[in-house]
Amino acid sequence: LVPIALVVRKFRKNIWIITERYDQARDNGYCFFKYVREEQKYQEIYYIIDKKASDYQKIKDFVNIIQYDSWKHYLYYCIANVHISAHVGGCAPSNSPICRRLKPILKYKTVFIPHGVSYGIAEFCLQKYAKIDLFICSGKLEYENVLKNYGYSQKEVVYTGFPRLDSWHNIEVNSKQILVMPTWRLYLAQNPDTVFEETKYYHYYQELLQDKMLHEFLDKNDLKLIFYLHHNMQKYVNSFSSDSPNIEIVYKEETYDIQ
Repeated sequence: LVPIALVVRKFRKNIWIITERYDQARDNGYCFFKYVREEQKYQEIYYIIDKKASDYQKIKDFVNIIQYDSWKHYLYYCIANVHISAHVGGCAPSNSPICRRLKPILKYKTVFIPHGVSYGIAEFCLQKYAKIDLFICSGKLEYENVLKNYGYSQKEVVYTGFPRLDSWHNIEVNSKQILVMPTWRLYLAQNPDTVFEETKYYHYYQELLQDKMLHEFLDKNDLKLIFYLHHNMQKYVNSFSSDSPNIEIVYKEETYDIQ
């Protein structure tokens, strides 16, 4: 791969590639791609997604779509000089450990537009591990936190807001709906030996879903509560249940557009 990468680098153009998860087009990556294709047409940019995914239908008319994990994906991974993703290393094909080792050779720039606001210290985003070239922040406190604790310089962190915020105008809000969306836990999401039903994470949220006072409150105020687990915790969603007709547990992520 190293000799191939060196040859491919000679054909480099000012090309950007962008993605979210391999099967999604619904967040900052999608919103930024849509903006560039509509407003900055001079910039050559390509979106990477599995064309079998339902979200592909939202983005197919923009052209410049690359099938995830295809030969074209590998090619553009090498010739693009800017990689933009909602996840660290997200533009890589499925064999990402090998591809990521090529960065010192390919010398592309990485732009990180996270799908969530960085709070506390997320170790996988630290400069010594992720080596992000441009870290996008949505809030001032987030920006200050990343600068202070993540090891990046002021040239590598910017406070601009997220692309998805540009489309959040004139939205009709359902005042009778409550969203409960617990975040994920690394030790639960990636530990195959976890007995999920024995964890505090499970017990606290299951107790909430079965809480009689909550049920009465929802019923009295004609409210609907939607319980939507984070993508990395979706494999545990069938462990949860509720007796209340006013509580909906989302068993399939496609049920709602996350935006």
